[in-house]
Amino acid sequence: MATASTNLEAARWDSTSASFARRPSYALTANSLIAPRGFYDPAITNLGEYGIRATVDYPLLDGGSASRARARAANASARARVGLARTKRDSGLRAGGLAIAILRGLDQEHSLRESLDWIDRLSELVQSGVLAGSRDP
Repeated sequence: MATASTNLEAARWDSTSASFARRPSYALTANSLIAPRGFYDPAITNLGEYGIRATVDYPLLDGGSASRARARAANASARARVGLARTKRDSGLRAGGLAIAILRGLDQEHSLRESLDWIDRLSELVQSGVLAGSRDP
């Protein structure tokens, strides 16, 4: 059952991440190019270049891929929920079957113990009859 509950938790996180995928993404990038003194490269004419850039990407048109991703994540979450319910049901049925088997075993043990006690009492009666001389060994 741990696996089924783990699958459900993973599906929920996937569904959450798919819902965040439609939101804008933010990025902050920085770069620097440092060349030592005396270094010469025709592509790099200055000794240092620095830059910082902040970007915001907002998906305006994605061809429905985000909505399909959200739908897939919702379906995976629903499948995981059904799988967890099925696992719980199967575990309950198995536990019930084992409980019935234990009760049957206990009942059989009780009846066999009573039979053994009866045979022990009968053996004592036969032995006492043999000792009294009223029965043949």
